[in-house]
Amino acid sequence: MEVKEIVETREKIDKIDQQIAELFNERQKLSGEIARLKKENNLPTLDLGREEVVMKKAEERCGVYGRELFKTLMDLSKKEQMKFR
Repeated sequence: MEVKEIVETREKIDKIDQQIAELFNERQKLSGEIARLKKENNLPTLDLGREEVVMKKAEERCGVYGRELFKTLMDLSKKEQMKFR
């Protein structure tokens, strides 16, 4: 039998995971919108300057693991945007 604290803590993690999933889905939806706008304005999909700004903010907010997390998020966003090209 698991310790009650472990079960309660896992329940908290599950709630956070749900929030992360909802925010991820919203982020991907917005990435699609960005792709549409870039296409309408004949802009390239990749914006390395923007990527670096996001990566710096991620590291400031979350440390080195934040940078890894946001790299993954941005890679998935780029995949989403490529669907619209």
